[in-house]
Amino acid sequence: YKIIGSAHNIRELNIKILQGCSAIIFSRLFKVSNQYKKGFLGKIKFNLFKLSRKENLVPLGGINLSNLTKLKMVNSNSFAVYSEIKKKPTKLFSRLF
Repeated sequence: YKIIGSAHNIRELNIKILQGCSAIIFSRLFKVSNQYKKGFLGKIKFNLFKLSRKENLVPLGGINLSNLTKLKMVNSNSFAVYSEIKKKPTKLFSRLF
C-alpha cells in the first residue's frame, strides 16, 4: 500500500514523514481565487524546496487551465487537481491527454 498525506507547511510535512507517507501532497503551488486563502509557493520556491527534500512531493492548489503549462517547469512527476476537474473536466482532460 502507498500512504498519501497532505501538508501545508514544514511542520505538517515533518509529521507526515514520521507517519510514513510515501507521497505528500504539498498545498498551494499557485495563487487561488479564494480571498481567505492567502499565500502560495510558486514554481521557483517549490522547486527549491523539492531540491532540499528527498520526499515525493506532489503540488496542489491553484492549478487551472490558464497555468497548466507552467506545471512543466515544476520538478515533480505528478500533480493533484481538485476544483478544476469539478468545473470543466472535459477541457482539462483534453489538455492533459
